[in-house]
Amino acid sequence: MFPLCMIGRNMKKIDHLLQKRTVQKKSINLNVPYAPVLHKPMLFIDIGTTFGWCLMDTEGKITSGFCTMKVNRQVDPLRQKVLIFFNWLKLMHLEHDFSHLHVEHPSGYRSSTTAHFFGSLHGIITLFGYERGIILEYYHQNTLKVMTHGSIRAKKDDMVLYVEGLGFKVKDHNESDAICIMICMMAKRATLENMELSDDFLF
Repeated sequence: MFPLCMIGRNMKKIDHLLQKRTVQKKSINLNVPYAPVLHKPMLFIDIGTTFGWCLMDTEGKITSGFCTMKVNRQVDPLRQKVLIFFNWLKLMHLEHDFSHLHVEHPSGYRSSTTAHFFGSLHGIITLFGYERGIILEYYHQNTLKVMTHGSIRAKKDDMVLYVEGLGFKVKDHNESDAICIMICMMAKRATLENMELSDDFLF
């Protein structure tokens, strides 16, 4: 796991990092000092029965949303959900041709059914990325909470309020989690590039 101490302590704000942001519908233009130079888009996913997603294109434009997998519970619901997710992921790649896929790594589920569900989704993501040469990266849910809110005790509403404070308009907490994955990726890249972040750049 990436050491959080290298990014900074008491990370609370990222407003100073966002410059010239404009919100149109559910998209936002991101212009930050350490925004990655992309040759292909990046996709960020908060997996679940209702999963949130966030896409960063090569021009820094951010588009986000969420998808609910409604299935017939009487006819193998696990297989139906897995197929829905796989078809959605395949269509997103055909449309946007993303080269990086960043996903939340869930843990601590007590139900065997839930564990099988998330295990199946992770298996699809791993195989999908391997076959298409997509770079995969996983983020623990506690890492997302600490890097954005500053505490692992952060609740879903806290994450939504944090993202909305940046100018995003979200309708679901899964969508806000996907945006948080993107923010964590940017902070991690900034640290790896040995950029000196002043107090104004610690969020």
